[in-house]
Amino acid sequence: MLSQDTKFQYLWNCNEYLEKASRIILATDSNSSGQAVAEELARRLGKERCWRVEWPKKNDAELCKDANEVLMYLGPDSLRKVVENAELYPIKGLFKFRDFVHEIDEYYYQSNIEHLGVSTGWRALDGLYNVRI
Repeated sequence: MLSQDTKFQYLWNCNEYLEKASRIILATDSNSSGQAVAEELARRLGKERCWRVEWPKKNDAELCKDANEVLMYLGPDSLRKVVENAELYPIKGLFKFRDFVHEIDEYYYQSNIEHLGVSTGWRALDGLYNVRI
């Protein structure tokens, strides 16, 4: 599972526990270094088991950079919510339903003629089903 190296030795020390975990929440710093660490951890641990937190805004212009800033600026309840609302780590080629809601609505409400498809040849069936090319 994990390749032995000194940089990620702590993963080997916890290997027995990590192998049993079905959900691993990654809460790294929001800067580029933190995101690189999150990407490497997800790669080593398996992206399908990893979830990541999205740090909230600490003011109108800036995001919190880590859990400590969330605690300092927003308090423990906010940190708990951030962790509870962690999202599945993005996997290339895997999409969420919400990515297609607009297209599904267009098709359902027949608001875009291009998406209606071709007649089946049976008028009674065309109101329920059309072949999409």
